[in-house]
Amino acid sequence: MSSEVTFSYGISPRSQSSRWVEVRQLPLLALLGSLWTVVELQLGNELHWARVPFAGAVLTAAALFILVTVRQAVPRRGSVAAVTFVVVVLKLGFGGPGAPYTALGILIEGGMVELLLPGGGPTFFRAALAGAAAMSWCLVHPFLTQGILAGSGILRVYAILIQRSATLFGLQPESGWIVLAPVWFAHALLGAVSGILAVHFSAKIASLIRPAFPVVARLPKGGVA
Repeated sequence: MSSEVTFSYGISPRSQSSRWVEVRQLPLLALLGSLWTVVELQLGNELHWARVPFAGAVLTAAALFILVTVRQAVPRRGSVAAVTFVVVVLKLGFGGPGAPYTALGILIEGGMVELLLPGGGPTFFRAALAGAAAMSWCLVHPFLTQGILAGSGILRVYAILIQRSATLFGLQPESGWIVLAPVWFAHALLGAVSGILAVHFSAKIASLIRPAFPVVARLPKGGVA
């Protein structure tokens, strides 16, 4: 049976062949973008103050659910990019002094998901791939923002990452980059699982939006796996 469920936001099958989103789809995208912004600002602040290790992975996992739902609700190229743009703008406006660095990470994560999810709607494989890629970026992001842009130095960021990874997995920091292998694997696995679960549940999430927006469900022949 098919693993895809596609929701068309008030567009005919003929207009679905168009590559980019339409103006009438923007309210739905703005709603989902605002939800992602709330997650970034509220949950992000809570995780920051609680000093949760690898908090970015938690935020990325939540973002994946939203972004896959975006592609499910508006199965067209540009839908994820549009929502990412909304979140970046709101983050820059309300995110505080460190917002530009976080906004850059959001921009890159959203770009990865936009490129890796097919335009016709997410599949389990492509969502897992997008999730693994976005989650892996969480490990690279500090090197770019803190190490290079903020001027802390790549070696300093590397040392901090090694120490946190060793503490989390009970390993010796002296093992060096070998400590990062289980950390990367855990990130990639979490991203893949998040992407798969997002495909499974995003159809139900999108159905909750239908009473407020003119979303028409279109199931492929054979139904949902």
